[in-house]
Amino acid sequence: MEDMMNDRIREQITWVITDVWTLHDRQDLLDDCFVFVEDEVMGTFVPVTDSRIMKAVCKFLQMHCADAISSKNLEDMANAH
Repeated sequence: MEDMMNDRIREQITWVITDVWTLHDRQDLLDDCFVFVEDEVMGTFVPVTDSRIMKAVCKFLQMHCADAISSKNLEDMANAH
């Protein structure tokens, strides 16, 4: 019974993530996102909802973008030379 429930949750995660994923040339990040989201939502006893899945996707992307270069960073680099 638990395996069937886990399979349904994984299916829900797949539907939600693939519905919003636009980085089609980054299958590697998509795979990492699936693992991260699965760990996030299945690691607690809170009901799994589309909203929780989306929050986990956002958290995953925020973690990966924390060191990204912003337009301001690029402008500052250009002005420094």
